[in-house]
Amino acid sequence: MIEALKEQIRQLSVDEQWELISEVSDELLLRDEMPEWHREELDRRIAKYESTPLEGSSWEEVNRRITGP
Repeated sequence: MIEALKEQIRQLSVDEQWELISEVSDELLLRDEMPEWHREELDRRIAKYESTPLEGSSWEEVNRRITGP
C-alpha cells in the first residue's frame, strides 16, 4: 500500500506535493497523539534549551544570515 501511495505522490506536481504535505501535517496536528520517538526528541531539545538558553540565535541574527546585511 505504501509503495502504491509513493507512486501516486511521484505523479503529482511539486505544488501538489507541497499541498499534500500541508494537508497531512494539518491532519496530524488535529490528533492528540505523537510517536514516542518524536516526544523523546522534543524533550531532548527542550532540556538542551533550558540548560543553555543563551546558546541559540535570535530571530534577527537568523534573518540576517538568510537575507544578508
